[in-house]
Amino acid sequence: MARFFPVRSQCQFDTPGERRFAERLEKLLEDDYLCWSNVPVGPKARYPDFVVLHPKRGILVLEVKDWKLATIQSMTPGKVILHTSSGLKTVANPMLQARSYVMEVDLALKKDPLLRQSRNSPRPGELIMPWGWGVVLTNITRRQFEQTDLHDVLDPQRVIFQDEMTETADPEAFQQRLWNMFPHVFPCTLTLPQIDRVRYHLYPEVRVSALPGQFGLFAESDAPIPSLIKVMDLQQEQLARSLGEGHRVIHGAAGSGKTMILGYRCEQLARVSPKPILVLCFNRSLAGACARCLWKRGWVRRSACSISTAGARKCWRPTTSTNRNGARPRIATPRSW
Repeated sequence: MARFFPVRSQCQFDTPGERRFAERLEKLLEDDYLCWSNVPVGPKARYPDFVVLHPKRGILVLEVKDWKLATIQSMTPGKVILHTSSGLKTVANPMLQARSYVMEVDLALKKDPLLRQSRNSPRPGELIMPWGWGVVLTNITRRQFEQTDLHDVLDPQRVIFQDEMTETADPEAFQQRLWNMFPHVFPCTLTLPQIDRVRYHLYPEVRVSALPGQFGLFAESDAPIPSLIKVMDLQQEQLARSLGEGHRVIHGAAGSGKTMILGYRCEQLARVSPKPILVLCFNRSLAGACARCLWKRGWVRRSACSISTAGARKCWRPTTSTNRNGARPRIATPRSW
């Protein structure tokens, strides 16, 4: 069963088709597959529907559409005109969309010399893994597709159709359809450190500073490309992305990453919440460490986060003058609020 980030039960799907396809990925792929659903990728924070990584296959980007044939008025290599309840709507061709996402992935990973093939390899300078892209049409069968002229703008080899993602689909046939989407196939075996490097570049929020201390997620501008990198492990990333809503208690030994997950959670909430986020800490040193990290990543400057000790004796609070001048936040006592 494939490993999802976040866990599938906590994924935010845009359509029922995405949810159904995620169920097939989880069920029909093996344990060494990693799948990210609607997670921003790379420095530009692009949002592909699914990114699938396998150590011996490479990386695949998929866009999922719930369109029916009657919904599609016309399609060109660049755009699609759809019938909607509010009239005609023009959107990007999903094949072009998926290809643009995977090209972003390629550019981001090629910056790392340890993820490029050597000069003596058959493909010098290229990634050490294959990559591909494709489209999933959850409400159109292959037979229906073949009776149209859509094959002129959607390569059938790079499309999975409704009748190919059923509950009774054969796992080997399903996986083969995925890997037929790769334009170039060559042998590769990604090691765990190499997979960590891929995650380091595609998902900057999982980067961890190697400096002393428990808490230290890297800001994008501060992150180098070192020979030795440090990221959340897969379990930490899955937990951090899967917290969902409501109350959560995280148990762990000292140094297991509890505070790091707190920082990640705070940043994620600040991204989506229209209201400021208040983080209560047990002591001043922890509050200070959290505030410094979030300041570097820009959230405290935008007044998205306030960090306080549990006793409310001292807390971080950016003032209007501090924000305008770009200075660091100050420690304010309750009397100075």
